Amino acid sequence: MADKTLRTSTDLADFHKKFRDRLDVMARVQGFLSRLQDGGRITFDQLIRSELSSHGVASGRCRDAASTV
Repeated sequence: MADKTLRTSTDLADFHKKFRDRLDVMARVQGFLSRLQDGGRITFDQLIRSELSSHGVASGRCRDAASTV
């Protein structure tokens, strides 16, 4: 993850922001996974809603005809 981020970064400040954003995404997914009961699953829609919410998109503001989001 760090190598990929470094390849696409223009400078250290850009790397820091991109890397921090990627770590935040991983932390949110890990948070979902750590709260699951045995055999529980997370839907793709739940992950998408979480990401949209983390960027300030209110629930119901986005719609994809192929999804339930």
